[in-house]
Amino acid sequence: MPVFVLNTGTILSVRGYGYQDSRSTYSLIGGGSGVISTDEVDWTTTTRINAQRGVRVTLRSGRNIPDASEF
Repeated sequence: MPVFVLNTGTILSVRGYGYQDSRSTYSLIGGGSGVISTDEVDWTTTTRINAQRGVRVTLRSGRNIPDASEF
């Protein structure tokens, strides 16, 4: 499952995510959901950690990925 690492150091383990208008919506593995600005994400760390885990995180405008198990 992908993770997003925020600039604050918070790690979000997500099971699904989407991107639109410079914002990412997400569903947490443990339940719940949220919306964050893409500016809040540490993309360098997010990309590195997901790559180490063999997970690719791709943001495509207007696309919503309901379940990351599709990767």
